[in-house]
Amino acid sequence: MSQWYEKDDDGLVSIRFPATLDSQQFYDLRAEFESVVKDEPAKAFILDASQLQSVDSTGIGLIAYLGKLAKRANVPIKIVKLSGQPADMFQFLRMDTVIPIEHFDSELPLS
Repeated sequence: MSQWYEKDDDGLVSIRFPATLDSQQFYDLRAEFESVVKDEPAKAFILDASQLQSVDSTGIGLIAYLGKLAKRANVPIKIVKLSGQPADMFQFLRMDTVIPIEHFDSELPLS
């Protein structure tokens, strides 16, 4: 199992973002995220932003791409523990209309 994602027995896949999500990580992470979405049948995806401190437009694009992959797979997705600069950028770009933000810790499945 990878350090940045885990799947529980109920099919919930949690993806933990690194501290920085920018163009330097884009291509490596995109390929890995695609693999997880395609290879790990899931009931829901949780994007854990608890460690995320900085994101640029490429990182936002990667998050949007994850949303698109999840939608294509007909799997609910949400982002949790988003704060600081990443939260400001996410909301400024209205990404919260694409991927719901949950502002509290929760282990509950998506509705």
